[in-house]
Amino acid sequence: VHRLSEIKESLMVVFSRPVYLFSAILIAFLIFSLFIFLTNIPIFLQAWSIGGISLFPKVSLNIVNTILSVSGKLALALMIAIAIMGGINITMVIFKTLSTRKLGGFNFVSIGGVAGSALGAGCPACSTSLLSILGVTGGLSVLPFKGIELTSLGLIILLVSFYFIAKSVANCEQCKIR
Repeated sequence: VHRLSEIKESLMVVFSRPVYLFSAILIAFLIFSLFIFLTNIPIFLQAWSIGGISLFPKVSLNIVNTILSVSGKLALALMIAIAIMGGINITMVIFKTLSTRKLGGFNFVSIGGVAGSALGAGCPACSTSLLSILGVTGGLSVLPFKGIELTSLGLIILLVSFYFIAKSVANCEQCKIR
């Protein structure tokens, strides 16, 4: 119960300020958009050549619908959860860094969680992910759950990172003063 109250206190300290709430939402949106864009660069390049940037929202919505219909609700829910947790974590890291003027080790865990999650994000059914950028085409197809394992592991890392960031904010006197 005490740990939950620390997390709640941290969330209230950080997100009671509109600038941090807006930052978390914006960062989450950017992370999700990057997942969609980076795993579908050829489609976006083709849309660019046909109708410019004005087609990007329609293409993005079609890609999300495709992920939903082909991979299912779990894959999309994990992508959204990672984007939200990434936005919260990065915003809390920014808040803590600005409050204490120090970088902590948890910053790298948070960034590692987002990066690790990103490797499995994409369309597990057709095995396209950010791993394909690294030259691992179809690499997710050999995994039993087609990449959901990597995405889930990344989300777990983000949750652990969130716990430690929230705990450090709750125990930070400079953070409460800000």
